[in-house]
Amino acid sequence: YHTDHTGGLPEILFALRNPRYAGRGPLRLVGAPGLADLLQGIRRAWPRWTEPSGFALDLREIGPGTLELDGAVVTAVPVEHTAASLAYRVRETATGAVAAFSGDADTCPGLAEVARDADLFVCEAAFPEAHRTPGHLTPRLAAEAAAAARCRTLCLTHFYPECTGHDLLAEARAAFAGEIVLAHDLLAFALPRP
Repeated sequence: YHTDHTGGLPEILFALRNPRYAGRGPLRLVGAPGLADLLQGIRRAWPRWTEPSGFALDLREIGPGTLELDGAVVTAVPVEHTAASLAYRVRETATGAVAAFSGDADTCPGLAEVARDADLFVCEAAFPEAHRTPGHLTPRLAAEAAAAARCRTLCLTHFYPECTGHDLLAEARAAFAGEIVLAHDLLAFALPRP
């Protein structure tokens, strides 16, 4: 629940209060244990502006394990970063397509577990190899996890400023032969990938 992963939540809650969204379906928020506490803190900071108005809020906390949710099976797997850090594996029931998301993580068995044979593995690569920082991955380490998992496509994301000027693709290609994509705003994937 670091701010770089949750900072947009107050803005979303505020924006959805706009009358143009009245009558919309519920906003479902699913996250690791502690999500309800985070939401209470946001509501204390902006009591009037972050309360749902014109829509319902469906809050679900999930710990390690599996949950069926809207035509998908979501599996949460502990990863090394903080005591509450989880990676997520989402398998669409109808097609069998699998997308995995590392969240913030360091090297650990959970990464290969969550990304095993995934069509897409979205994995943090916060720092280039030259600036390796405990608790985070580099492109090479993310690629090693992708290779161990035998996933099809690796999408590197969560780039800190130290990544500027480094050839992140080259670092990752040294350890993973599959497709590698650098994340950018509004990037979308169709799954399953051909």
